[in-house]
Amino acid sequence: MVEPSQKPACIISDVFLPWTAQVASKFGIPRVVFHTTGAMAASLLQYFFTNPVSDITGDRQIIEICDHCINVNLRRSQLPQMLRSESSALFMLVNTFDWVEAEYVGYLEESTGKPVWGVANPLHRPQHGIDNESECIRWLDTQKQNSVLYVSFGSQAFLSEEQTKALARGIAASKQCFIWTIKDPVGSNVNSCDFLPEGFIEEMKDRGMVIHGWVPQLLILSHPSTAFFMTHCGWNSTLESISAGVPMVVWPMGFDQFINAKLVTEHLGLGLQICEGLDAIPSSDIVENTVKAAMATEIGEDMRLRALKIKESINEASCKLSGMEGFLSYVLSLC
Repeated sequence: MVEPSQKPACIISDVFLPWTAQVASKFGIPRVVFHTTGAMAASLLQYFFTNPVSDITGDRQIIEICDHCINVNLRRSQLPQMLRSESSALFMLVNTFDWVEAEYVGYLEESTGKPVWGVANPLHRPQHGIDNESECIRWLDTQKQNSVLYVSFGSQAFLSEEQTKALARGIAASKQCFIWTIKDPVGSNVNSCDFLPEGFIEEMKDRGMVIHGWVPQLLILSHPSTAFFMTHCGWNSTLESISAGVPMVVWPMGFDQFINAKLVTEHLGLGLQICEGLDAIPSSDIVENTVKAAMATEIGEDMRLRALKIKESINEASCKLSGMEGFLSYVLSLC
């Protein structure tokens, strides 16, 4: 049983829970802020903490940000919805790989004057088990190496009928192999597979698979047949793809996804963009041409090679002292 005099070493708080600062102060406990986003998104939040949007943009639609390593142009619609200062935190944890976003981790340290650790871990292919026997994995086993596009937009983004049809037409016209997982809006009676063009599943059966519901994403991303990942650029999916060495075709829809997409396409050189916005309807021609460029040209091959090099660097760095180990050592030294 812990004695009342034995205080916790620290409180780890999500960046969007500022009320924990009062609790930490009341009990005299060090407070650590955890950014569940990547370091680039966290750096932009930090930038806006000290450069309010109203002060730097006026009526302009494009916001030019140039501060140390940050050199990004954003539209108002791409700005984070919540901008909140975290000056009371003793130090920061960020859900990223230090090596992948080193310049942004450095920016956070320089701009806050506090230690920052990237605490993401490489995601290794799960061991053999029931998921390995799933239909989609057995199908992938029959495909050529680097020949399949994996399409998934996470658990919270649901495509409309118009969006689904436009995407399906572009994927069909690209003539590339694919696995597409389609989910229904939570609490609805909608079957999102009904949004597909009539006869799509039957026509695509020789080179594509549509799955209604959940799939073993890590197994798909780590499979040798998977070449590209079409994603909304949610941070967890982005990290999984980077960790697996798989480049991306991106369609950011909200929150930090616009920033993540810029990291992937402009800063890491690991992706191509087809569309942006939750309500946007992609051009079938753009989908077709982008998928072809990714899957069947030197552009996509260069991205795959770059993604594999980043994966190797992440794995090499993980053999050394991890960010989490460094953080724990620091906390214990304070105690």
